Amino acid sequence: MKKYIVSFLVASIFLAGAPFAVKQASASDLSIRDFVNLLIIIGVIPADKIPAVNAFLATLDNSTHSTTTPINTSITPDTTTHRSSGGVSSRTTSRVTLPSCTLTTNKASYNLNDTITYSWTSNNATYAAWKQEDDSGKDHLDLPGDKLDTSGSNEVTARVIGSPSATLIIYNTSGNATCSKTVTVTNITEPTAEILTSSQITATSPYIMGTASGVNQVGLSLISESGDKVYGSGLIPVVNDGWSVTVTPALSLGNYTIYVYDANNNELTNKIISIVSSN
Repeated sequence: MKKYIVSFLVASIFLAGAPFAVKQASASDLSIRDFVNLLIIIGVIPADKIPAVNAFLATLDNSTHSTTTPINTSITPDTTTHRSSGGVSSRTTSRVTLPSCTLTTNKASYNLNDTITYSWTSNNATYAAWKQEDDSGKDHLDLPGDKLDTSGSNEVTARVIGSPSATLIIYNTSGNATCSKTVTVTNITEPTAEILTSSQITATSPYIMGTASGVNQVGLSLISESGDKVYGSGLIPVVNDGWSVTVTPALSLGNYTIYVYDANNNELTNKIISIVSSN
């Protein structure tokens, strides 16, 4: 019976592709228990089968009235060992590493129809793509649908008012991950102004008038040809989108540039006028 078991174990090693030859063995020149321990070490006998093998060997020992020592159940098959037709070899088990990414914008808030610049970087990624939302019939951020590099930037028009979010998906062979960025988009109308006064006038204390939108006050400055400031109005109220002021004291004949500003001193418009003789 022992010789039968030995032959069975030898056959198991050959089926497992062991890289060594096993000679024809008999019970007298081979330790079955050492052989079984070897099979456990190289992974032929899995750990969960060791108790059953012990029980079988105990039965075998009882039939021959001999005493055996249980197999070392602390031996764990080498998980890096694999079998192939060429024998037993080792390999390092690959660790699963998911990608990661960071998504940023050039500003935190935008006006409607501004350009949003998204930039991203990633680790352990092979490519990236924007997550496409189903926004049929709605204003939305029109994100490109192309396959993207693992780092880069895209420019997108801010077409929706509120707090739109963009999500980037990055991929590798182990899986994927996402990173998102939310921005604020408002619809603030840029202020405008227009000077309606004629380009050529004869009054040395000219009456200057115009229109403005998006502001409730404007300020005027007159600059001479020599670059000197000859008049400043201070803030003038805008009433029904209109404003006006009379320049005093009187100006000399010549050319002047009128500048119109908002309350924050941002230039809205300008115009050159000429004060000429009435004769």
